Amino acid sequence: MFGLFNKNNNESNASFSTEWLPQIQENQQRFFDFLDKIEIRMQELTEAAIPELTEMRNSTEESFKMDFHRMKSGIDGQLENIRKKVYDVHDDKILDLYHEIKHNYSPKDKDRDVLDAFRNDCRSRYNLFEEKYQAARNAVDATDYEDYEIAYQKVLDEYAAIKDKFHCKQCGSPISIEKMFFINVHLNCSACQTQNTFEPSTQARMLQHFAQDLAHQRAADLYEKYEKESEKERFYYHEMHPLKLSLNFEKDSKIKTETEAKIAHLEAKRQESIKNTPLFKIDYLQKKFAEWKKITPDLADHLETRLQNELTSIYNN
Repeated sequence: MFGLFNKNNNESNASFSTEWLPQIQENQQRFFDFLDKIEIRMQELTEAAIPELTEMRNSTEESFKMDFHRMKSGIDGQLENIRKKVYDVHDDKILDLYHEIKHNYSPKDKDRDVLDAFRNDCRSRYNLFEEKYQAARNAVDATDYEDYEIAYQKVLDEYAAIKDKFHCKQCGSPISIEKMFFINVHLNCSACQTQNTFEPSTQARMLQHFAQDLAHQRAADLYEKYEKESEKERFYYHEMHPLKLSLNFEKDSKIKTETEAKIAHLEAKRQESIKNTPLFKIDYLQKKFAEWKKITPDLADHLETRLQNELTSIYNN
């Protein structure tokens, strides 16, 4: 894919403009070398950070968890700076040169094929970097993952252990805890009518704080589907952008027609994504709130109101 300028391609090389061929060769090679080095830097950064982040995240000490979030924020910032630097170099050294040559030299036929191959090969290498960047981000983000099913099971086990062991403070009669509570509640003794205060454990109180995160994890497949569809819209937009710019300098009517057809195809894909994205978000929200209600059934009415508000916001956009 990257063997664009093989010396044995003499027949094609004979028609190349000596004014711009060396420049695109140099820029392509320097761009590839730059990406090789920056990918090594990105790999070294994540490989050094992930074990330390994992250790901090698993610590039970609050100070370590605070250190974790500070460190992760710093790593996220460095990765984003790397990505921006690559974007700027690709834009400045590849796309700008490509459009400058098209405007000033109006290359045709074999020369045009070489120029387009220069842009396409550099774009392919750029996309490969993007894949590695996303993999690095995902690996760093994974250190902040907590399986809330484990915490939820602990709450359920605790409830099963205590629900039939609460007794009246006055007469000692058993008082059944018929459901999980997250706050202090007053329960009447059926034997002597004394009002007793039941205080849930710290672990049980935490359920209402992580219930939403647990519901999100249970709906993660639909959230990922929604996120991917949302990214498609941006992808198609950025794919169209250089094509639209090229039309400003294109003089060949055949090439112009082909480019316009490519733009129309990408725009159709983009519009399809724009249509699907809110539908996928609705699917995610409905599953998330359904799970949330199962986890905290006492909040079902409140959660249904929140869901309807979010759906209304989507429908109105």
